[in-house]
Amino acid sequence: MPVHEHMPGMERLKDEPSLLELSSQLVTMLTTEHYNLQTGRSMTVADANGRCTLFIGAVSGALIAIAFTGQASHRNEENVRYLKRSDALWREIIR
Repeated sequence: MPVHEHMPGMERLKDEPSLLELSSQLVTMLTTEHYNLQTGRSMTVADANGRCTLFIGAVSGALIAIAFTGQASHRNEENVRYLKRSDALWREIIR
């Protein structure tokens, strides 16, 4: 007499995997999914870091070029005002 006679369809078939096998398969499946999600997250963070590095490098290079231009030209007061505005804009972007 089956153990679950009062619930039809609950009898264990001979070819069903055991609970231990299902548990092992579930752990493998979850580990693989976790690995894939972590890889995707890592790629996203690396991409964001690369883009930020390029942006900061471009802005810093532009500010340095403007500073060199200001030192070389005879219109120092105008260039100093432009650099102050650029610096204020840069600080506003960062904040």
